[in-house]
Amino acid sequence: MKRFYMLMFVTLFLVSSLIGQNILVNPGFENFKPAFWSPLNGAIGLELGWGDAEQFSGLYSVSVSKSAATTDVVGWQYEESGNLFWNTAAAGTFNLKAYVKTVGVNMNPVNDDARIGVSFEYLNSSGAEIASYTVWADQSVASSAGWDTLSYPLIVSAAPAVVRVTAFMGKAATGTVYFDNVSGVFNGGFETIDGWLNWYSSSNGSYGTVTDNAAKTGSYAAELFKPDTTSSTSEIVYYSIPVAVEAGAWYKVGVWVKTEGVNDSAAFEPTYITKERLDDRLGLCYFFHTGSITEKHVKSCGERKNSSP
Repeated sequence: MKRFYMLMFVTLFLVSSLIGQNILVNPGFENFKPAFWSPLNGAIGLELGWGDAEQFSGLYSVSVSKSAATTDVVGWQYEESGNLFWNTAAAGTFNLKAYVKTVGVNMNPVNDDARIGVSFEYLNSSGAEIASYTVWADQSVASSAGWDTLSYPLIVSAAPAVVRVTAFMGKAATGTVYFDNVSGVFNGGFETIDGWLNWYSSSNGSYGTVTDNAAKTGSYAAELFKPDTTSSTSEIVYYSIPVAVEAGAWYKVGVWVKTEGVNDSAAFEPTYITKERLDDRLGLCYFFHTGSITEKHVKSCGERKNSSP
């Protein structure tokens, strides 16, 4: 199979005043935590986990483990603008969905403190609730046979300014639960790390993620893979969240790349900046955006690519 290890240590800096300062978030991929999600009343490596031990789809999921009751709920929380980047949350019916797998959890909880679930909250600009709902895990058995689907159609009467989602174990709940594919938020599948997003078509065996299989420095690198058994031309991308830049300033874009078993040709010489998209090539692509850097993100200034062999 053709395999592409992309070690993306992007060096993007202001040469006029901030020489050598990398302005990307987590450019070396060393802050290994799921993007957009934060620990809630727990610590990664103790009550909270993120890894490839279990997954509904993709490569990763998050987990919460408790052996005894705690003073508060413990879990993972997402809280972002309803208009973050190119998402635009509007009034309407939201199909809330998440997947859970339980292992040795407490059974038949008598109240919400002993339950396991995913809460969805939609707030206005003042922080007042517009709508909310919690989808609860099945705790009639200690361990689920596989992944259970939790879902509910929720009517949100006004466009939310803030979306908050919490995957949690109640303070009296015990055992281990895995969460995956939470709907309606960035990185709901827990596939990308802090500062980064990705896109790929998993139906053809491809993926774009961060692994410790190879690294130029540190422990991690972005790895992009497509099997040679597919004829799909779907691209695989691992891309940074937007960062603010200064009009008229100079920036340098750099990347370290290692390849293994990629398609090659004598005609595949490296190129300079081009607008052309070539389905058979590997490259570094960077975008220019206008408007707010975080809300109602508009990609109106185009994109540029550098192709590699």
